[in-house]
Amino acid sequence: MLPKISIVTPSYNQGPFLEECLRSIDSQDYPNLEHFVIDGASSDDSANIIRMHAPNLTWWTSEPDCGQTDALRKGFQRATGDLLNWINSDDALCPGALQIVGNLFEKHPGSVIAGNVLLYDEETGASRVLVQRNLTMSDMISIWTNRSFYSQPGVFFPRSMYEEVGGLDITLHYCMDHDLMVRLLKSCPVVYTEAVLAKARQHPRSKTCSQLGAMIVEGTRVSRRYWCDLPADERGTASMRMYSHLIRLMVGRLYHRAPREAGVIAQEILRRLRAPKKSGSELLTSGSDAHRAGERERRRA
Repeated sequence: MLPKISIVTPSYNQGPFLEECLRSIDSQDYPNLEHFVIDGASSDDSANIIRMHAPNLTWWTSEPDCGQTDALRKGFQRATGDLLNWINSDDALCPGALQIVGNLFEKHPGSVIAGNVLLYDEETGASRVLVQRNLTMSDMISIWTNRSFYSQPGVFFPRSMYEEVGGLDITLHYCMDHDLMVRLLKSCPVVYTEAVLAKARQHPRSKTCSQLGAMIVEGTRVSRRYWCDLPADERGTASMRMYSHLIRLMVGRLYHRAPREAGVIAQEILRRLRAPKKSGSELLTSGSDAHRAGERERRRA
């Protein structure tokens, strides 16, 4: 029997894209699907669009929330599927994607299923395929190596393991997916497919375009949480390599005429230089402590 797949769609004022997203999931014709839409009380026509699709939804709501991560946690708390993923309201599933994922998970239960993603630029019409590669815990922590490439819409993960590792960290706003994958990959094998499972839309209002500097900074902080899990030789040089990584990214932002993003990265470099150095024992507990702090924050929220 094909596994049940639960998909959550978080949304806030994404009316121009929401219809395409919901249709792409409605039309999957997958026999064992749950779909939750969590709208953050949008002021555009999002609620009306969702109502039109309500017969195909397991549950939906439109109410104020604390952002994307909070919305996702709401949806996943209701999910009962064997596999989970989220499709943002400005992204979409490709035809037949869930059948491919379900078949692979049936053969490889307990695995993360990773397929490719078509990145589409809304303004220029240009597109390219993002190929998932080297989804290992070590490579996803060592972001300065660029060995790993991860694109969230194309990655499905077991609900049992999501719950076991504590779910998404409510304190993260940009890289909660990366943080979750590091924890999942401690024990989950990855099964790859060359199929393009999803389409990600690049547009001026997307986080990747409008808040890239903040996303880069949060990504480096997530990496630092887990340096204790790196091999000893890499752990010893991680700090120096991260500085070099940040400097390269800052220069890149200046080259692309994005001084605001470069400034955000420069501030993070200065903050790190001024911060007290952590002892070895502090680094060995930083990852688990950070996630526990996120859990405490979630319970207060």
